[in-house]
Amino acid sequence: MASTSNQQSPVIPIQFPRMEVKQCNRVRSAHLQFRKSLTPGTGRGLHAEVDAAPGKLLARIQKPLLNIVKKGCIETTCDNCLATHRQGGAMDGICSSTVSSDGISRPQHMVACDGCKFLHYCSEKCKNEAWANHHKAECSVLDKLVKEGWQEDAAIESELLRVVIRLFCLRATGDEYESVFENLKSLPEYNQLTRVAMLCWDSDDIENFAIQCGLLRRYEGMGDGDGEANGENGGFENEGFVQGREDIKHIYIAMETHGIDIAHPKINIDGLTEHHESYIVTGTCFDFCTSKINHSCAPNCIWVFNKSELQLRAVKNIRGGEELTVSYDAYAGAREENYSQGTVKSHWNGNAHKKRVKKLKERWGFECAYTLCLGAKYQPFWHTKGSRIDDLVQPLFKKATYPPPQPIDELPKLLRLLTIASEENFSLQSFPMKTIHERIRTHQANSRQLIEALRTSLKLYILVETQYFIPLPLDQRLSSLRILSEYYERYTQFLNLPHLTEDLYVRLFGLKLKLVRETEMCFGRDSDIAIFLRKTLAAEIQAVEVNATRTKLDLGLVEVRFAVEMKGMLNRAGFDEE
Repeated sequence: MASTSNQQSPVIPIQFPRMEVKQCNRVRSAHLQFRKSLTPGTGRGLHAEVDAAPGKLLARIQKPLLNIVKKGCIETTCDNCLATHRQGGAMDGICSSTVSSDGISRPQHMVACDGCKFLHYCSEKCKNEAWANHHKAECSVLDKLVKEGWQEDAAIESELLRVVIRLFCLRATGDEYESVFENLKSLPEYNQLTRVAMLCWDSDDIENFAIQCGLLRRYEGMGDGDGEANGENGGFENEGFVQGREDIKHIYIAMETHGIDIAHPKINIDGLTEHHESYIVTGTCFDFCTSKINHSCAPNCIWVFNKSELQLRAVKNIRGGEELTVSYDAYAGAREENYSQGTVKSHWNGNAHKKRVKKLKERWGFECAYTLCLGAKYQPFWHTKGSRIDDLVQPLFKKATYPPPQPIDELPKLLRLLTIASEENFSLQSFPMKTIHERIRTHQANSRQLIEALRTSLKLYILVETQYFIPLPLDQRLSSLRILSEYYERYTQFLNLPHLTEDLYVRLFGLKLKLVRETEMCFGRDSDIAIFLRKTLAAEIQAVEVNATRTKLDLGLVEVRFAVEMKGMLNRAGFDEE
């Protein structure tokens, strides 16, 4: 830790400018009500007053109260609009301040703040907006941290600690942010001891830094003032500083518990990218509205950023009166979905959900009441334990001898598992058939079995997911559709025809058109990912020639014929009429 706590340097408190809460921080929502939750142990929650279809925009915050760019993204992500140069990010479009003529933002470079040289921006406009909104209050503090060497040990890069810095700095500018500060302190704390243990600065470092920067100035004079002098930090161990230290810890814990990931859907990425890698996460966000929504491992909503605006969107059909839920670990990589060796076994045996339950408990202090999470906890094998199919499947999961098998070696076992499931009348819509088919598809793609991978993608999207035992959210279905579309495009390229036949054209661009429509539904027509897909589809249609006559077909004809052509393709792929 590059701290200066042992140096006897004079304390020169930073002077904070006066600032006020911006109107853009206000929440805009319709037909939502905050009331008692029916989920045991969750207190209150946000509920829909009317029915909402998948894709419905339920709430929007033009600029949330606190957006903190995460470690590793500081030099590549705009502190104001969250545009990022990272793969799949704003170089292909999420920045609202540098939108080009085609509607997609393309910032050319990032510029550092003129003062602290720490935070970065995609344009002078964003730099000026951030200065007026929040950075003017914190710039001198961040500059002090950088100059004193805190950056060398990456302490300053912790987004949770920078939340504390930003909030205390805004509070120090005047009384405008006092109500925000007090409301944050009133949020419930979950698993407080774990949260405090996660602090990467110890209490002496926090106190020394806060005093030298003037963050605890308002605590001076609290209590009896007879505390013992502390030569290391220049302060006093009186009631005021003790309270200030506790407030810092409390805010840190509140942000760790109630903050959400800043996530944007990636655009212009490999079409075969799996769902768990289809978002780019660049930081931590907090607004009081985000703290009012409870968790579910089978959520009916998602928090997602459309440019710099935070949006709450429905991803399932929601009935009037139903509670809104999101997945707290949606982008955290907590779930075992990386398709590594043992993935299918961990899902079949319930270990994947046990692991997720443990992570949720560690960070948020509650036990998820989702069906599979409860099953993983209370039943070693909750849906087939002791059954004939379990007796037949378990031998497939026996530990391999050294050296470990290559990835392709798992494919015969997975295909055998499907055969057993069919013989035992184990439904395709039962858990964990989705994971099994995804794993099979990955192996088939890695071994260049293109037609087999396409067939598996069709089976997954048409048969497995449509009536899965728990309805899948719209964004997951969207990922399956994108992968299916990519495989079919590769299949048409594999045919190596001089011109697309009309039926191939209709199927290929029918899938692409469906992908555009459902992307617009899920993320909004004005989202960068929807704009990108529309522009790309229009350009591809103009470039494609059908048959030797070089006929040009339009999207209207594609929509009319798509359902018929898809039915024919499914029949030829071996699917029966039902």
